[in-house]
Amino acid sequence: MEPTWERVSVAEAQIRLWRVGEGPPLLFLHGAGGPAWSSGLEMLTRRYTVFYPEHPGYGESGRPGWVETVHDLGIFYLEFLETLKLQDAVLVGHSLGGWIASELASLCTHPLRALVLVAPVGINLGAAQVDIFATPPDELAPLAYYDKSLATARPPLGREEMRALYRNRATSARLSWASAPTVQKLAARLFRIRVPTLILWGRQDELIPAGTAQMFLDRIPHARLVTLDACGHVPQMEQPEAFAQHITEFVDAAVGAGRPR
Repeated sequence: MEPTWERVSVAEAQIRLWRVGEGPPLLFLHGAGGPAWSSGLEMLTRRYTVFYPEHPGYGESGRPGWVETVHDLGIFYLEFLETLKLQDAVLVGHSLGGWIASELASLCTHPLRALVLVAPVGINLGAAQVDIFATPPDELAPLAYYDKSLATARPPLGREEMRALYRNRATSARLSWASAPTVQKLAARLFRIRVPTLILWGRQDELIPAGTAQMFLDRIPHARLVTLDACGHVPQMEQPEAFAQHITEFVDAAVGAGRPR
């Protein structure tokens, strides 16, 4: 069951947020379609307090006027961490959220314990297999999964959910187009990420090829890659146990070994 939304004010914008669990903070940044609760996240709440915001400009979250690019969102989430007083947080970004997380971590890692990029888009933007903004939602959904039956397992969207979906797609398109010229700058800046980094990918991802993980591995110090078999673009839904286990074990090992500097 989905948790209950709450609202927080960050940079003079009202942001919707799920806050679930107990333990050290884990900030999860969602992909282009908007937030969706999953079994993988539910499992993480057994070890962490999961903070799962709806990005500015998505759904019912407000957007500060200065947030126009993914780089701006990276700065916004630094303010989010400061406003909510989240120190030593695990930062997890999925797909577009991985792009935002990469921006944030390349700017400042002081509030972070570890970074996890789940099938990230960003410096590999040109390698996308599908134009997600030109593809109708009912055709796009099966491409996100290795097990195509999962695409039809969720109940049909209501009117308000469909309105939010299209707002989310429009916001993601605007962000991606405005940010595309900046990806080379991000690629050149990834060496600044100084926390342990896990890259987690479904081997059968039909939206962003798992092979593009090498682009991140080549640029992020101390990064390691885990690929999940029988898994597409959404490991937190398709392989929830493996998703949660790999993140938890990676963070535990990283904390035990100390942060690389």
